[in-house]
Amino acid sequence: MEYQDLMYEVKDKVAYLTLNRPHMLNSFCISMKHELENAVSRIEQDDGIWGVIITGSGRAFSSGTDISEFPSTVEQARKITAYSQKLFNRVENLEKPVIAVINGFALGGGLELALSCDIRIAADHAKLGFPEVKVGAIPCYGGTQRLTRLVGAGRAKEIIFTGKMLSAQEALGMGLVNHVEVPGKEMEKAKEIMSRILSNAPMAVAYSKRCINIGPEIGLEYAMDLEQNLVSMLVPTHDLKEGSQAFLEKRSPEFMNC
Repeated sequence: MEYQDLMYEVKDKVAYLTLNRPHMLNSFCISMKHELENAVSRIEQDDGIWGVIITGSGRAFSSGTDISEFPSTVEQARKITAYSQKLFNRVENLEKPVIAVINGFALGGGLELALSCDIRIAADHAKLGFPEVKVGAIPCYGGTQRLTRLVGAGRAKEIIFTGKMLSAQEALGMGLVNHVEVPGKEMEKAKEIMSRILSNAPMAVAYSKRCINIGPEIGLEYAMDLEQNLVSMLVPTHDLKEGSQAFLEKRSPEFMNC
């Protein structure tokens, strides 16, 4: 599949996805979503990819859904929402770490995509928010749920009910983003963090992510059982044996994702 609205590159075990409609502030049209879906499928199937970094071209990460493609019927709304939720769920549940580099505006669906990522790094001039109520809609690609789980119900309600835009520093203060960097340095920070992650055993990172994502939804008792099951599955792997041996030998491990 040739991409028109997305740039895809793999380098040093990391897939770089760049939303690429700068003339439209990288707003989501249906073709961009299809391209993102294809890219996610490629990443899921490629064992040589250990991490993902998502960003936008130009002045925005993404300004959200292209308003010219707003649904005009109830059935269209259900279909588009279900498709988009499923797509962003796949991003969230990739068994590989995903970092969002918020290089500018992250609004509406753009912020919902960022919330689907594991770690968010923002440029200090970035603006984030959910303006949907201003046009009579609501965040519907998982935004009401992910934002609430991340910053709490009170803050989520204020952000969504008012439709206000947050500065990067405000987002940092409430834990909506992990780091704020001066413009041009946000990608460097993402690469630095990804490098540190990829120095560890990929399966251990993936299983940790699964526990963190699933645990709050299934209750403490079942989440503890999940930890037991997953760590037990790691015991016979090459990487756990290699990591343990490398520690004893005081050398850097050579992980193989198996």
